[in-house]
Amino acid sequence: KKRQDFLKLLAAGAAGEYDLLVTGEISRFGRNTLEGLENIKYLKDKGIPVIFLYDDLNTYDTDCDIQIQQKLVDAENESHKISKRVKRGHAKSIKKGRVLGNRIWGYKKEKCKLEHKDEKISCIYDYIFDIVVDFQKEFCYEIHKEICKGVSLNELDRKLTDIMDF
Repeated sequence: KKRQDFLKLLAAGAAGEYDLLVTGEISRFGRNTLEGLENIKYLKDKGIPVIFLYDDLNTYDTDCDIQIQQKLVDAENESHKISKRVKRGHAKSIKKGRVLGNRIWGYKKEKCKLEHKDEKISCIYDYIFDIVVDFQKEFCYEIHKEICKGVSLNELDRKLTDIMDF
């Protein structure tokens, strides 16, 4: 759903705008094995063969069907491994005190460390940060809205207490 350009490419093929698709890697043809196979079948049913340059495969050759499936499985497994490595890397960075992300209310980020933008309200932002870390992130947006309204720290504390049913 989010890959609008890719969906337009498939639709263009179905509309007869091209009769052969040449692409680099099979891993870019779907986010998972099933989606990749469905996209290949969709074009195949429209009479459009796909050539995967870096994988040395093409859908012209029916002998490549098993290899195509295996490459898609391999690509999906590699994607899962990368995701796990990234998550471990993020967790390790957080343990070392590094801050991830760029849009952090009330702070500026210098060399992966936080510094307050405005010392006058830093205690409010510290309070918010502790709540987000200790509890649930969905409260963050509501807290931000309240701060934008000019709510005092005591009023914010009361509202958060009501929300969390303490």
